[in-house]
Amino acid sequence: MQNNIGNTFGNTTIIAPITTYKNSKFTKIDGVWYIESEKDGEKIKRKLDFYEIPVELEEDPIQKIIGVTNVVHMKEVSKKRLSRTPIAKVTVDNFNEIREAVMKNLNLL
Repeated sequence: MQNNIGNTFGNTTIIAPITTYKNSKFTKIDGVWYIESEKDGEKIKRKLDFYEIPVELEEDPIQKIIGVTNVVHMKEVSKKRLSRTPIAKVTVDNFNEIREAVMKNLNLL
């Protein structure tokens, strides 16, 4: 989430964690995201809050991620905790959705 100057020169970076949801499906209806999953054999559909953005990855990621970025849980972490090689990268449109959720969460919209 941090800009490249901070990422290049700082010892820490700001992240928004991703909660993974295996065997789940995300759908967007009238601009609102929903997650569909199964628990104990029962299908569950839940509306995502504005701060939960499904991850959309660029083509051919090293690791496929099915999950949600939760901007409410943004935090600063040591760059030592991060891999030198990114395993995946979100699309530009997805990053813009995440950025908008951050702005809304901070009441900057």
